[in-house]
Amino acid sequence: MAERPGFDVPDAISYQRLRRHLAHASPDPTPPPATDPALDEVLRRYAEVSKELLQQLQAVQQGADAGRRGDRQLMALGALGAHVQMGLMALRACQS
Repeated sequence: MAERPGFDVPDAISYQRLRRHLAHASPDPTPPPATDPALDEVLRRYAEVSKELLQQLQAVQQGADAGRRGDRQLMALGALGAHVQMGLMALRACQS
């Protein structure tokens, strides 16, 4: 089981609540903060592994394994895929 971070992270947040946060968020500073090469490397590897994981999840959901898995397992894999996709979207957003 994954260890929870030391700060409070909600298990879920609604789309409407995210939109409210975005509406009240302060703009990003004009000059982006200096980047850390070690962090950049870890994020690059994260993106690669995430893309590979998404491909594997898609293959499982569309392939012959789907017939052998229960509905709950397929739903869980679908939810995992959605979260991985959101992580990649967040990564792209912070890099632009």
